[in-house]
Amino acid sequence: MKRGAKYLLILPILIINIAYVSAMACDLSVSMINQDPYPATPGDYVKVVFQVDGVDNPECGKIYFDLIEKYPLVFDPGQSNEIVINSVDYKKDFKSSLIAPYKIRVDSNALDGDNPIEVKYKYANNQNYETSEFNLNIKNSAALIL
Repeated sequence: MKRGAKYLLILPILIINIAYVSAMACDLSVSMINQDPYPATPGDYVKVVFQVDGVDNPECGKIYFDLIEKYPLVFDPGQSNEIVINSVDYKKDFKSSLIAPYKIRVDSNALDGDNPIEVKYKYANNQNYETSEFNLNIKNSAALIL
């Protein structure tokens, strides 16, 4: 067999392998699915719930999810902001996702309106964290009292 013909046979195999590996890569996506109360009040607690999709891929391995503590969020002493899970196997007809609930205090000096909050996440084979930003709606009810 000529050298050129060998390469023509190997090329489709390589393309199929690359497509398979790409399909198996861990692809996480995050959304904030709830804020309670809406709007939040400065100085009070707010519950926020995030959903991480893509955790059903065994290629992800261990998944790390963190809500970042920065203005306008204040964590209580000893409160953990990290959630760690192992990816799960896919179950037919069931959606596999991580639900990440947090109960945190809103800074007493938080401004009215949408305030950005940030999460970071990664999976075992990825050394770098990815980040996503969401809006936390805040309304200072004391400002309404005259």
